[in-house]
Amino acid sequence: APYRTRHRQQFGYWAGGGAGVRRTECGGRDQLLQCGGVGVRHAGGGARDITINCVAPGATCTPMLDAVPPAVLEAIRLAIPLGRLAEVADIVPSYVFLASEEARHYQGQCLSPNGGDVFL
Repeated sequence: APYRTRHRQQFGYWAGGGAGVRRTECGGRDQLLQCGGVGVRHAGGGARDITINCVAPGATCTPMLDAVPPAVLEAIRLAIPLGRLAEVADIVPSYVFLASEEARHYQGQCLSPNGGDVFL
């Protein structure tokens, strides 16, 4: 089974394979993947079918945005090519995919469901 919950190391080490999927921000993506990749290599992760990937979502309508002033949210919305903030339902499929058997050949990748917003 591709889903495991028995952790032995910080970045996930599963006896029979599995997927480590983390949420990160754009700036933390490279460090997370580099550290996760080192953990997987050290643990012989490739031979154990362990993958480490992350999701770096764009602005998403969650309670975290409740304190953001409406004018700021509108400016963020206008900067997104699709013209809207993401809903949680827009982001979840990225996690589900990376944790699935279909993502077995994804390693060190970062999916960024962001409506076309480019982080520079």
